[in-house]
Amino acid sequence: MTVENLVTVSDPYSPASEVYRKIRTNIDFVCVDKEIKVINITSTQANEGKTTTACNLAVMYANKLPRVLLVDTDLRKPSVHKIMNIKNKLGLTDFVLKYSKNECDINKVNINDHIKSISRQSIAFKLDVMTTGSLISNPSEFLGSMTFKKVLSSLKQIYDMVVIDSAPSGITVDGLIVSKSTDATLYVVEYNKIRIDDARQVIEKLKNLGANVIGTILTKQPLKNSIYKYYTKKEGSLLEKKTIVYPKELQKNL
Repeated sequence: MTVENLVTVSDPYSPASEVYRKIRTNIDFVCVDKEIKVINITSTQANEGKTTTACNLAVMYANKLPRVLLVDTDLRKPSVHKIMNIKNKLGLTDFVLKYSKNECDINKVNINDHIKSISRQSIAFKLDVMTTGSLISNPSEFLGSMTFKKVLSSLKQIYDMVVIDSAPSGITVDGLIVSKSTDATLYVVEYNKIRIDDARQVIEKLKNLGANVIGTILTKQPLKNSIYKYYTKKEGSLLEKKTIVYPKELQKNL
């Protein structure tokens, strides 16, 4: 899949794109009383559709806000660069290293060296993408470092919205650590793949770490049901169900 095949880019007015548009609207509605500028997307296991969700959601926000950044923090198995069809050279790890060496002054680091701007006719504003960058041997320690947290805080001041694709939280602690450092977390679950008990355990782990889990997206549901579910936290209950049409185009792209 390349950026041209992302449904929000290739067919922005399709029913599938409308799904992501409604998810964006639901997020904005849930977060009306609290500023949300850094959203983390995680899942239980790999290949549940979290990266596709993160990329399409970032495109949707780039159609609304002038400065949007998509960041890949899945340092063990990065894939944002594959979907966006860009090279994974200088990226997050390189940026954090330079940021640290420059005494945590973002003004001394050229962020443009570490991002790729995606510009398409179907995207209202340019979408900046920061890939994982150079390989490192200690992803968990890196993501849990104070420097990484300071980088996120600095990016929050530069961008109107930062969408993060993190590692599955049921496999490593990386996704859990990133969620703790962000304003909100969306939890992606593949239909008929993840056991309810396993999903609950991951959500509890996220909550216990202080993550603000604002909703769950159920992906890859059989077309015969024609439903794409989005769950939001409301009035103390863990999950409040909302449903919107789950089109065939989205099934193909998840």
